[in-house]
Amino acid sequence: MNQSDLNTIKQKLGLGTVKYLPSTGSTNDIANQMLTQRTPHFSVIVADEQTLGRGRSGRKWYTPPNSAIAVSIILTEGLNPSNILRYSGLGSLAVCETLSKYTTSIVKIKWPNDILINNSKVSGILVETQWEGEKIKGIILGIGINITKSSIPAAGELNFTPTYLENHTALPVDRTKLLDQLLEKIVFWNSKISRPEFIKIWEGNLAYKGQQVQIAYSKTDQIEGQLVGLTSSGEIKLALADGSQKHYNANELKLRPL
Repeated sequence: MNQSDLNTIKQKLGLGTVKYLPSTGSTNDIANQMLTQRTPHFSVIVADEQTLGRGRSGRKWYTPPNSAIAVSIILTEGLNPSNILRYSGLGSLAVCETLSKYTTSIVKIKWPNDILINNSKVSGILVETQWEGEKIKGIILGIGINITKSSIPAAGELNFTPTYLENHTALPVDRTKLLDQLLEKIVFWNSKISRPEFIKIWEGNLAYKGQQVQIAYSKTDQIEGQLVGLTSSGEIKLALADGSQKHYNANELKLRPL
């Protein structure tokens, strides 16, 4: 993968600014800097290596060279604050559908922003928002996908059982081709993000739907229920033992199956 490859994808999909970096701290940090300078809609930053990659709750995201997809996408147009929770779904759904082309294994979305293959984590999405008062200035979708075995971090750095895409494919994965397909999916679903079908398809790809799960706010503050689906805004719906139903947004919640 190189800058020329990105330029070709840019022309094909009508992207904004595209940058390829052999190594960087964090693609999301670069994207945040670009967003302060009014970068064009659908600008994209790709790194072969990240030394300070991060996930939700300040966790590290491990990206050694030649092993993964590390990309940040900047969205600046058509941003409705009422759809803010749907952007985790945008990244998750695009990754889920893209990876499903590469494997016959089961690919699902662990709400709100992890992608699982056979119940092991292969990808994570970090969504960051810049505001101007009550108006959204831009949204950044940071996406990491483990491709080769060397993309898996040391055991002590894990918060969920990991996997990598090539562990579920018969042939090596062309990272440039996968990135092209991923960005095409993001362009497609971004155009439909306000429609009811977006929630329907996102919901249909959820891991643990219909199963008992636990949502944890902290080690001592937890709730259990059946994962029913999603609200129209992208909140998760849980059916509780007393017959009631509650909705939760992502924030710092953690979800796990029981």
